[in-house]
Amino acid sequence: MSDKRTNNKFEQLRKLAEDFLREREQSSDKSSFPENFAELIHELEVHQIELEMQHTELGNAYRSLEKSRNQYNDLFDFAPVGYMVTDREGVIHQANLTIAVMIGIDRGELIGRKFSSFLVDDSKEVYYIHRRMVFRKEEQQSCDIRVNDKENSHRFVRLNSEIVPEQPDTCRTSITDISHIKQAELVLQRALQREKELNELKTRLISVISHEMRTPLSAIMSSIDIMDRYGDKLTEAKRDQHYERVRAYVWFLTDIIQDVVTAHHVSDDSPIMRLETFDVVPVVEQLTANIADLVDEDKDRVELQIRPGECPQMVTWDRHLIRRIIVNLLQNALKYSDSQVTCTMICDEQEITIRITDEGKGIPEEDHPYIFDMFYRGSNTISIRGTGIGLAIVKEAVEAHDGTITFKTSRYGTKFTVKLPRHTQRND
Repeated sequence: MSDKRTNNKFEQLRKLAEDFLREREQSSDKSSFPENFAELIHELEVHQIELEMQHTELGNAYRSLEKSRNQYNDLFDFAPVGYMVTDREGVIHQANLTIAVMIGIDRGELIGRKFSSFLVDDSKEVYYIHRRMVFRKEEQQSCDIRVNDKENSHRFVRLNSEIVPEQPDTCRTSITDISHIKQAELVLQRALQREKELNELKTRLISVISHEMRTPLSAIMSSIDIMDRYGDKLTEAKRDQHYERVRAYVWFLTDIIQDVVTAHHVSDDSPIMRLETFDVVPVVEQLTANIADLVDEDKDRVELQIRPGECPQMVTWDRHLIRRIIVNLLQNALKYSDSQVTCTMICDEQEITIRITDEGKGIPEEDHPYIFDMFYRGSNTISIRGTGIGLAIVKEAVEAHDGTITFKTSRYGTKFTVKLPRHTQRND
């Protein structure tokens, strides 16, 4: 069928050539040539014109073919998705420029290499199963994997592969960058995690009300009841002791409420700073005395060491945030240890170092990366009441003062070290 169309085409060209030559002959006188010679010239001229027309037609066809080929190359090379052709072993035989840009290498470096060599380790098994299923089921297969680039950054891609019908040992694959989709999924997961944490916070609020607040409220009611019943029989020292006890427990409850509010509004923003200059020694002395009274009747459990001991030791800090740092660290130390707790304050010219040391069972190694996370509680503290927000608030308050907090722990106890510049410059 194709040969017949070709012959018809040449017949049309020959007819056009004869018509063209006839017009030329009518305009010239060839009577002086012998008859046979004239026919020969006529035939040669017809062939010449045929060849010229065929050449023109071939040139047009070639230019059209070249234009189509360039358009195809542009579509193939600059498509928004990557395309590649591989064999059963995953060796790349063809690849467009999009894949090369995606991976960050020259296209020439792709050809002849296995596509798996550009994958993150945990994606290689997924790709192997994907390729095996393509050839086994002989239908399109999809999977999501991660590829590496030269900067060793990961990119999520989706593969859609199928067998080339004319070549059963060859697979063609489209590669779509889905990093933005995975990023959106990550944002959604974080939002869901945040919602989960807020739901956990609601549950823990009930725990705080029923456990953390019950003991101080009972102590407050006890002291008030004693003063109401026996106020006229109590010595002034005893009355002052009960008043101080009520005041300390009210202060303790206020701090619990403040912690809950802080946890509810947790964000990446630093807390608002209200700086003032004051002597830190009496503040720490009062805090250690109050916290010992709140947690245990045995005040001797908390030992305060200040070096050097001379006063005053002036600092420019937020008094409320400093109280949250020391109170939360002391509360944790007393809660998770039945032995002595030491609060050491070292006063240098440029900074103040505060160390809280206990003799408890320590923090399990697997919990170390997470102890400053909001709502996180160690695996060995499940049976001990708490909200899991204290250390997160401590870290936030320390960093707001441009300070640092570190810890060392073992099965013999834990030591938290807070270093703060004497005069914080930040003032929000």
